[in-house]
Amino acid sequence: MLQLILGRAASGKTETIHKLMSMEDPEKTVLIVPEQFTFETEKSLLNKGISNFDVLSFTRLTETTNNIYGGTAGDTLSGFDKVIIMLRALDNVKPVLNIYKNYFDSVEFATKLVSLNDEFKESAISLDKLKSSIESIKLSTTKLKIREIVEIFSEYNAIVENEFLDPADNLKRLYDVVNNNKFFKDKNVYLDGFKSFSNAQLKILQCILRDANKVIISFCCDPDDFNTKKIKLFHNVYEIINKIYLNADKYSCKILDPILLKESYFNNTELKFFEKNAFCKNGYKFDNYTNK
Repeated sequence: MLQLILGRAASGKTETIHKLMSMEDPEKTVLIVPEQFTFETEKSLLNKGISNFDVLSFTRLTETTNNIYGGTAGDTLSGFDKVIIMLRALDNVKPVLNIYKNYFDSVEFATKLVSLNDEFKESAISLDKLKSSIESIKLSTTKLKIREIVEIFSEYNAIVENEFLDPADNLKRLYDVVNNNKFFKDKNVYLDGFKSFSNAQLKILQCILRDANKVIISFCCDPDDFNTKKIKLFHNVYEIINKIYLNADKYSCKILDPILLKESYFNNTELKFFEKNAFCKNGYKFDNYTNK
C-alpha cells in the first residue's frame, strides 16, 4: 500500500508522519530521511515520546544491511584516492585513446572524470547501457568520446573492484542487498524530508514498493495544485511522484488517495503570506502589517 502526504512548507507533513508512526510496531517500521536530518529527526521523535524506531538515511541503511548480511571487504576510497586510480586507469588505456590521449597524466581531467563517473552511478547509468547507445549517436566525435569514456571507466571500475570500495557504489550495493534479501518484506516504511530521489535511490524505492506492507512518503508541494499541476515550481516533485506511481503499478502496490495538508503553521503572518505567494505570476499585496 502506497500513500503520499502532500503540503506546502510548515503544513504539518513531518508531524503527520510521526503521528502515524506512533501507532505502528517499532520492530516492523522504518523511517528514512535525508542524511542531514537523521539526528534532528531522532531528537524530535524522542521529545514526543516516540522511541525504538529505526531512523535511517540511505547511508545508515547501507550500514544496517551490512551488519545484517555482511559487507564487501576492502579499503574505502577518498576523493584523492579516486583521482589517483583514475590516472592509473587513463595510463592503462592510453594505447586505445584518441581524443583523450593527451590527457592521460592530467590531474584536472582525472578529477572531472571521477565526478562524471560518480554522477553516472548516482543516476544508475550503467556502462553497458552507455555502450549500447553508442551506435545510435550520429555525431562521430561524440560517439568517439563516449566510447573512450566507457573504456576509461571500465578500467577504473576493474581496478576498484579488485582492491577497494568506492563510496559512489554504495547505492548499487545497497540495491543488490535489499533486492536479493527482501530487507523490506512486510515492513512499514516512511520517507520524509526528500525533495527528490536519484535514479539509484528510486531503484531501492522499487524494492520498498514491491516488498513493504505500507509505504508513506511526504512531498512539499501545493495540495490545491496536485490534480491540475499548473504551478511549475513543483514540476520536479510531480515528475518524481509520477515515477513512484508507475513503479507502484508495476509491482501491484495499491495506491491510496494522498493526504492533503492545506493549513499553514507559520507563526508569522508575513512569512506565511510570502511562502504562499512568492512565486505566483500575479502580484499580491500584503496589507496586514504588524510592528513585530
